[in-house]
Amino acid sequence: MIDENYLRKQHKQAMIIAGAMIQGCVLTGAVFFFIVKESANPSAGNDLLRVLAGIFQAAALAGSFYARRIILQKKPGEPDPAVSLSVRVARKLNTAMLIPYSLVEGAVLLGLVAAFMDRSPQDFILPAVVGVIGFAAHFPKYHEWETFARQHNI
Repeated sequence: MIDENYLRKQHKQAMIIAGAMIQGCVLTGAVFFFIVKESANPSAGNDLLRVLAGIFQAAALAGSFYARRIILQKKPGEPDPAVSLSVRVARKLNTAMLIPYSLVEGAVLLGLVAAFMDRSPQDFILPAVVGVIGFAAHFPKYHEWETFARQHNI
């Protein structure tokens, strides 16, 4: 039997973690725009860096969806009798949120670095879009957690 109070507490904690990761990207982006605004001479640009950053961002976004699916589909091994069903469910759901979020956050921060190196705010548009899509898609939603817990009963 799943302890719904425990699941709700874990979901709330996951939302706080997700929010903190989003806030880190937003604050870093804001600092970037203030620094670039004050910069007198934008660089000529680095096309290779832009291409590599774009490839990494696309791969990270696609990988985030793949990683989440793999984590949630993985069959559990023998359950540890000392670990409750609610704890096992919450661990799996937290992992399925944290790994994709980390991939998306890495892509956004790489895009920020590439845009910062070129001092080009428009180079941050793609990483920002990747971030919005990835963060929104993987944000922990309680009804999804509850549905997963009931369906898999792991």
